[in-house]
Amino acid sequence: MPPRVQCQRAKLGRRHPTARCCLARSGPRFIRARNSHPAGWRAPPWMWCAARVAACANEPAAMCCAVGPAAAGVSGIVETLIDAGASPTIRASDGKLKDKLPVDILQGTDDAKAAPIRAALERPPAPARAAVPAPAAAEEASASAASAAGADAPAAPVQRPVFALHPNLKLLWPYPKRVLPMSTRTVRLPPVTTVMIQGGKEFVHELKYVWNRLEASMKEYGVRLQKVADFAGAAVHMIMIINPKLFQKEEEYRLRIGTRGVCISAGHAKGINYGVTTYLQAMRLCGNGQPELPELTISDCPDLSIRGFMLDVSRNKIPTMKSLETLVDTLASLKYNQLQLYFENTFAYQNHRAVWNDIEPLTGAEILHLDALCQERFIQLVPHQNSCGHMHKFLVHDEYRALAEVPEGIDFGPRPSGPRDAPWSLCPTDPGSIHLMRQLYNELVPHFPSSSYLHVGLNETKDVGLGRSKKFVDEYGSAQIFMEYLHKIRDIAYSVDRTMMFWTDMIIDAPDEVLADLPPEVIACEGGYEDDHPFDERLGRLADLGIATVACPGTSSWNSLTGRTANCIENIKSAAKAAAKHNCLGLVLTDWGDFGHLQPLEVSYPALITAAGLSWNSKTEVPAFCFGCLQPISWKLVWQTRPTVPPRLPAAPPAYITFATANPHAPTGPNALPVPSDSIEGI
Repeated sequence: MPPRVQCQRAKLGRRHPTARCCLARSGPRFIRARNSHPAGWRAPPWMWCAARVAACANEPAAMCCAVGPAAAGVSGIVETLIDAGASPTIRASDGKLKDKLPVDILQGTDDAKAAPIRAALERPPAPARAAVPAPAAAEEASASAASAAGADAPAAPVQRPVFALHPNLKLLWPYPKRVLPMSTRTVRLPPVTTVMIQGGKEFVHELKYVWNRLEASMKEYGVRLQKVADFAGAAVHMIMIINPKLFQKEEEYRLRIGTRGVCISAGHAKGINYGVTTYLQAMRLCGNGQPELPELTISDCPDLSIRGFMLDVSRNKIPTMKSLETLVDTLASLKYNQLQLYFENTFAYQNHRAVWNDIEPLTGAEILHLDALCQERFIQLVPHQNSCGHMHKFLVHDEYRALAEVPEGIDFGPRPSGPRDAPWSLCPTDPGSIHLMRQLYNELVPHFPSSSYLHVGLNETKDVGLGRSKKFVDEYGSAQIFMEYLHKIRDIAYSVDRTMMFWTDMIIDAPDEVLADLPPEVIACEGGYEDDHPFDERLGRLADLGIATVACPGTSSWNSLTGRTANCIENIKSAAKAAAKHNCLGLVLTDWGDFGHLQPLEVSYPALITAAGLSWNSKTEVPAFCFGCLQPISWKLVWQTRPTVPPRLPAAPPAYITFATANPHAPTGPNALPVPSDSIEGI
């Protein structure tokens, strides 16, 4: 009788009359003999080692040993193992046969089969067939080979085979940090797939959105999901594990697809969400319309903790709620975690109706609805209300004009919006300016409960020092006056329990001793929108001074009709590289509406996609086909805007916009483009 064998790691201790191939979830599963041989001989440990069996010809990584019914006697056992692919160079590690090879064990055996087996064992092994390394694993494979070459062991170490990466997996975006194909086989989910969620009881509410999205997506493939309670012995096809002890970051995750099913593990609901996002995207890329994927393991986490998109909703275009909702879904599919809305006068402040009375602003109820939508998609909705410059839409009204730096107005050249001679900035030395901003923030911030940030702007205060604050600027310097005002705005942000973000353009050239006076709990946002912007130099300087920073490139779509795609890609590359190098908090892509907000949002898609990939994985190369790689994601955004005052073009548009001055075929009537005037009419 052949020895009876048992899977060493089987939970139930069930015995099998013959050995089977065991596909371990996280490594080889070993099988050993339980009963002694009739002659008193016991299977040595080398028989328990990994061996490729014929049944696993398509899965070289699946390891087992095989002891079949024909294995009568020592020679039968050796014959079965050698036929299955066991190495003849492995020695027994303990017992009576310690340090013996299979050839040594067969010495003196009278079995008729011993002689041909000994001859087969003594033949030199055939050279192993070289595996073709995947692009992502080529470097690792070569490093392993170099390490193996210098090892002192007489026998070459057994290396896990490297399989070619499915070509469509190269289109994953953002591209994961590590994608490891485990075989050439595919795993298909059954029509009724059972799903278990293990751990994470504190994330029940957050996981509801993840479950609904997964369930709706799987219905497209004809798969119905069923939840299964977490109990010992449960049979499941998909398991989600939340265990913070296994991961360093909240957004880190691992995705494993194998013959035992699909396993998505993370330390937080955020990681589970991103793991599901990757899984669904990979299925659309590789499934050919079926709920199947190749066996693989993905380990992933983002480089930057803030991956944001800032949308200008104040200058000439105010999107509808439907457009904003679709944008939020798009950002979630690209693993963004922050959306900033830039306001000047387009939030419906209850006590400041004069500034928005002629337009249709975003109401508090709409912002609360949008915030809830963002929150369940693990996106923070951040208010971005300017607090010094860009306040002309308040200051043109008589009740606010006295707070202006230059109440009578000032012409400092072309400006992105508003009449060219209108008041521009609040006076930073007037206590009324702080009182006004406190009123605005006290009403605005509570409508953004998901956010822990408040962006206060403070950029382009070009007229400060030219009017009411001139004598203070002359005495103390513009940087010192700016810093005093910044501290007062920081106090307001602190009072509403928000971390303040601000633009650096007005103080980036100040001496180090001035920058060192920045409050330690604020975030400096370095904005630059050309491909040669010195992100590396400026972020490096701020990092050396211990200042928290965020890199802010742009979509390069404003001031144009069709955008400057080449410029935006290089601009984002530079920002992402510098942000990763200097350990910045994150990257926020900006989409401004300067000079009429002529561009539709679709023009900003190349930048939106590029920034998503590089803020997640800064070492990713942006391929030439980058913007066709997300075809599986539905881009159905039809950008709709609310009725506003029609935009009027500036008298001297930027050089890279060309307008026909006399076009006999130009449309006439109510749909005609407004005739350019000497100023930009504010909203």
